[in-house]
Amino acid sequence: MTLYNTEAKHCGHHWKIYLVWLINLFLHFGVFAQSRSVTVDPATEKLGENALITYTFTLEPGEDLDYLVWFKCDVDGVRQGDSIITNITGNPQPNGRYSLSDNGSLIISNVQVEDAGYYLCRVTTTANFTEGFSNLTVYHLETPILAPKEKYVNRNKTTTFTCPLPNGDPTPITTTWIKDGGVLDVSDIEKYPQSDTTLEISRVNEMDEGDYQCRTENAAYNGNEGKLSDKGTLSLFSLTSPSTSIASSFTIVTSSTSVSSIAATVPLKCSGSDAGLLVGMTFLGFFFGILLSLSIFCVLRKMRNSKAQVIEASSRDYELPTVSEATPRDGKHSSAYTAYKGEPMADKKTYEDLQWNYDNPVMPAVYVNVK
Repeated sequence: MTLYNTEAKHCGHHWKIYLVWLINLFLHFGVFAQSRSVTVDPATEKLGENALITYTFTLEPGEDLDYLVWFKCDVDGVRQGDSIITNITGNPQPNGRYSLSDNGSLIISNVQVEDAGYYLCRVTTTANFTEGFSNLTVYHLETPILAPKEKYVNRNKTTTFTCPLPNGDPTPITTTWIKDGGVLDVSDIEKYPQSDTTLEISRVNEMDEGDYQCRTENAAYNGNEGKLSDKGTLSLFSLTSPSTSIASSFTIVTSSTSVSSIAATVPLKCSGSDAGLLVGMTFLGFFFGILLSLSIFCVLRKMRNSKAQVIEASSRDYELPTVSEATPRDGKHSSAYTAYKGEPMADKKTYEDLQWNYDNPVMPAVYVNVK
């Protein structure tokens, strides 16, 4: 005999009815509306332009669009922060650089690098709501930086300019070297061993002098839209006239002429830090030369004045007697012995030049027989 549990049978039947009712309820109120998604199209735009992020959503029969809201989100579609802009009021107003098109697409004016990322659109209808998200890529390329700004090189030496790759999107980023406004041909690898982010120039000569730049490019910025660096100048270090000596370049100047004006007459032209050293040494030599000349002049003048003072003092101490007053010291001859200073050429002095020697002479005397 088979027994039926009628209570259990009716209980199972009730559960099936309840489950169908819940499914219909969820569908009616949009709990499972996420199965219908909004399609947000990926967008790309150049830095500084106006970016447009569009979406696609199809209304079901009998549905009406209530409003939509835009958010910024992460790569998984999780909303970050408050909404950017919405048309919930029916007449959306721009929010800073954000605005909506007539159909609700998001417009970002003067797009910046920090605007790149993921954006989520949430659409709410009379029946349910649904969401979708995608990313915005901002194409950009920064200006490269060339170093150094000035370069002085000896003949036949090797020199380099560097131009690191700047930040940019998309990649790859390429570098082109420019000399005096034209593209530099770097195909000669012996002359230019490196020509990527570093330009190496070997055996430098006069033909290598000029202004150098680097231009970086990517898929969004190429040709004339590429980013050009500042100029770096290459100069060959040498004297303009090596065979000309410094001494032959001076001109005669008055004593009031300054040292700087004297140095200006030297037609020497050098480049680099060695040129500054040469000019400094030249000025220093001028200064010490003038100082030494003045010192010697002062010493000689002082010696001359001292000698003149001695002669003048000696002349005051001795007065020449008249010829009639002159008396021979030994009485033997009409000649006179007189005291005379010991100095050169004494034997050629005349009688009037001689001075009598008194008992206390100032200086040692030389006796000259005057006839």
